[in-house]
Amino acid sequence: MSDRHPPQLRLMELGHRPAPQFYLPPSPGGACAGAAGFLAKHTAPEDIVAAVRRAARGEPALSPSAARALIEHAAAGPDDRAEPARQRLALLTEREREVAEAVAEGLSNTDIGTRLHLSLGTVKAHLSSALAKLDLDNRVQLALLTHDAHPRS
Repeated sequence: MSDRHPPQLRLMELGHRPAPQFYLPPSPGGACAGAAGFLAKHTAPEDIVAAVRRAARGEPALSPSAARALIEHAAAGPDDRAEPARQRLALLTEREREVAEAVAEGLSNTDIGTRLHLSLGTVKAHLSSALAKLDLDNRVQLALLTHDAHPRS
């Protein structure tokens, strides 16, 4: 067995949609999960090369529109995001909200099933239904939306 570790994979997203819709959930709240950076599709080639090099060094790389959206999101503060997030979560059934809360706590699907006395398939069904109803792409966005609905003082 080799002592070598596989190289760490860093992803750079190149998007065609306006930056906020790409890495934030449809309502305020959320962040790009797992990517080393985000560049708008219209980014100049030399800027793309520079961003990829920054990402390879472990540094974040954002296009100006992405940086602006993140700054605006942070400036809004949790209180500005709480009510819209609560309204969106109200679209879910009680069980879907329970699953969303457990996702926000970082529980795996198996752990959610154990806590709520549900089969793994049922947990996945509730999770998929919640994501579809809220027009979210992944559980990270669901967790962020749930956290926004319940800001900590």
